[in-house]
Amino acid sequence: MKVKEVLGAALARRALHAEFGPRNMMALVADSDLTAKQYIIMAVGSGTINSVHQASLATDPGNIGVLQNAPKSGEPATVAYSGFSKVVAGGALGVNVFFGSNSSGKAQIVNSGDMVLGRTLEAATADKDVISAMLVEPVRWSGAAT
Repeated sequence: MKVKEVLGAALARRALHAEFGPRNMMALVADSDLTAKQYIIMAVGSGTINSVHQASLATDPGNIGVLQNAPKSGEPATVAYSGFSKVVAGGALGVNVFFGSNSSGKAQIVNSGDMVLGRTLEAATADKDVISAMLVEPVRWSGAAT
C-alpha cells in the first residue's frame, strides 16, 4: 500500500471520528436563534448561567465550547466542551494549532490572553470551512500565538 493511501485513510478516519467520536457535552438553553450556528463557538449568557449565545470576544472567559445542534431561541442547546468535534473556521488555519473564537464565533489562532478551546485536526483554507478539532476544556492562553 502506498504512503499516500495510508495517510488518506488515516485522515478520513480522524475526520469521521471528530464528527462521531467521544466528547463531553452539556445541555443549555439558546438565548437567541441559533438555527444557523451549528459548530460555532458558544459563550454563556450574561443573564443566566444556563443560557448560551454565539461567542463574540476572544478573551471572554464565558467562551465554553462548540454548538452541536441548531436550536431556536429557548430550545435546548447541546454544547461540546472537550473531545472530538467539528468547528467552523474564521479563515485559514493550519493543522494542529490551538484555536479560540473570533468576533463571529468562528475558530481563529489564539493569541496571548485569548481563551483556548481546542486544537485543529484538519486545515481550513477559507472562512466558513468546517473542520475537525479536538476540544479542550476552556483555558486562558498565556503563550505566544501558535
